[in-house]
Amino acid sequence: MTSKTCLNLIAIWAFVFAIACNSSKNIQESKTNETVKKKAIKQVKEFEGKIIYELIYKDRTGRMTVEQVKAVIGNQQIYTVKGKKYKNEKNGLLNMVQYYLGQDTLYSQIAGQLHCTDTNSNPETLVDFKIEEKVDTIAGIICDLLSITLTEGGTIKYYFNRDYHVNPNHYEKHEYGFWKFCTEKTNSLPIKQIHDTKVAYVELTAKEIKKISIDDAEFELPNLPRVIIPAPSQQSSSNEKAMIKTDTIPFELTKGNNIKFKTILNKTDTLDLFFDTGGTEIVMLHSSIKEKTTLLKDKNSSYKEENYVPLEELNTLSIGSMTWDSLTIYPVSIGPKEMDGHFGWNLFKNKIVELDYDKNLMIIHHSPPIISKDYTKVDLEYINTLFCIQGDLEVDGKTYTNRYLFDTGFQRAIVLDKDLRAEEKFPTDLPVLKESKLKNSVGTVFVNKVVNTNKVCFANACAKNVPAQLIVTPNPARFKTHILGNELLKRFNTIFDFPNKVVYLKPNQLMSLPYADAS
Repeated sequence: MTSKTCLNLIAIWAFVFAIACNSSKNIQESKTNETVKKKAIKQVKEFEGKIIYELIYKDRTGRMTVEQVKAVIGNQQIYTVKGKKYKNEKNGLLNMVQYYLGQDTLYSQIAGQLHCTDTNSNPETLVDFKIEEKVDTIAGIICDLLSITLTEGGTIKYYFNRDYHVNPNHYEKHEYGFWKFCTEKTNSLPIKQIHDTKVAYVELTAKEIKKISIDDAEFELPNLPRVIIPAPSQQSSSNEKAMIKTDTIPFELTKGNNIKFKTILNKTDTLDLFFDTGGTEIVMLHSSIKEKTTLLKDKNSSYKEENYVPLEELNTLSIGSMTWDSLTIYPVSIGPKEMDGHFGWNLFKNKIVELDYDKNLMIIHHSPPIISKDYTKVDLEYINTLFCIQGDLEVDGKTYTNRYLFDTGFQRAIVLDKDLRAEEKFPTDLPVLKESKLKNSVGTVFVNKVVNTNKVCFANACAKNVPAQLIVTPNPARFKTHILGNELLKRFNTIFDFPNKVVYLKPNQLMSLPYADAS
């Protein structure tokens, strides 16, 4: 399994617009170009507005495919500028935004934090440069070209037109990314730029330019925790790896309470899969296998829709910056309509995995994190291929303690096992709120009565007035356990410490939402 970390993505984000690299030392202009002709710059009004760029990014390290880049980083960048301030926004899953306010800090908003980079230093050395006139027409604009040669063979091509004027004095403290150098030499914003190194190829091409007035509110920094990023010249490839401790992957919480991720199967097929702690392996719908993947190749006509009969070939799956290989796919007929399937918890069996429902982020920790005292620690009990936790259910003044399967793939709140209810002498005369129909992955329909419970607690992490379904058929878990679904679990930010067999729970902002079975 390979992994590309959140900090790697920060670095990519930085040089996609700021044109940063991966070595050291400050910019030194080559004396070979001291004879470059100085042009008289016609006096034009400084550009204020937005430039929408098409983004092409190719990772040459092998850590991300083209499809992963499009999904995670995006294929478009919106650059907003007013005077000395600018903002960059990308349309990828990480929703990365950068702010520069005219001082000495570049702020990168990602993963619920604000990463702060000193712009007084530059991580690469300039070897040579030249300016050529009228070399290309881009978006209908005749462009001159500033070409920069970097150490280790890297190049930057900065296409510009002086009608899109910028005051270089605004960027006297913006050495980072050659921004000071480029604006001094061109007095202009880029219409197109290409940054080509052994690490990556990055191309930004303007497809729409809007000269409009910009409100200062556009540049207000979000109120997020701040992280100081060491200057690239202070880092090396070896100690950078030592600093990297997490991978951060955004998700969408659906109306059906599923934790949906954009995933890439076998480097080509983009699929919507949800995270199911009540299952293992990769499970996919027959319809998605036939219509959205290349798994069958030319075998569609002979494909038999048999449930849980594994497809023969081993497969790779990429989710955000992480990739797994040698995976087996199990087809099924039934699943949430908005999904192509799900992946199980065993992909992370040796990891510490955090689900932050306040920020819609999954964070994979590669070393033990510092866990807030606001979290409650609960032991995990592994049974077969699944895991459970102990819970205390309060009904009519009496508490019933038993195990609960931790199942983020179940869309309701609680299912109470019929055999355990009998053993616990759970009341049989509770008022029925409604009857609920559930269907499993093979199409079996379960009709359950729904009753209200006063409170359910997992150590000190509690929720009140939780509707519970009273199952009357054999337990789908195939062992004695009650079941927790994600309509309840989503109300707790969760940290799974799988190696140490514990989970941490903390109530979040979703706690007060109504339950579907309560109405």
